[in-house]
Amino acid sequence: MPDYIIKIKEKLDMDNTLDVAVFACLMTCFYTAGRVREFMVKQLDSFNINTHITLARLREEVDQNSLQVTVLQIPCTKTSPDSEE
Repeated sequence: MPDYIIKIKEKLDMDNTLDVAVFACLMTCFYTAGRVREFMVKQLDSFNINTHITLARLREEVDQNSLQVTVLQIPCTKTSPDSEE
């Protein structure tokens, strides 16, 4: 996958704000996909309402551009035992 990312970046103009935004989205998706296991439960019986995401922790808001966004409240992370958004 990193080889593909390099090839894509070579086709982008890093002086063009749209291309920079596209590349930023690509990098965000790539690196967050590697952390997807933190959102998943290994076994159904290991689900803990205090540490795992529930539907109650999802909400919709409107951002500064008046666009509908979904906010996901993460109950805790490895580095932060308190709730994060």
